[in-house]
Amino acid sequence: MRLERKIFKRGATYRPKRDFVSGNSTFIAGESIVFDRDGYSHYDDCFVYEFHGAKGEPKVWIMPIDQPEGSWVDFFAEASP
Repeated sequence: MRLERKIFKRGATYRPKRDFVSGNSTFIAGESIVFDRDGYSHYDDCFVYEFHGAKGEPKVWIMPIDQPEGSWVDFFAEASP
């Protein structure tokens, strides 16, 4: 069984609403990040969302499976085109 949570739009720009750390990635409030892809880690039992910053640096947001799907809006806002 493949688990999915299609939250973000590929190629769309988002802005973190606050500073926070997820795994090895640091997100800074207001910075522009672009969504690349998502996946599910069976090993860690979590969803993984991959972004890149303005300089191309990779950023990963990890969402535990028991975290409500709609909670992404507590962390990110879609930037105006």
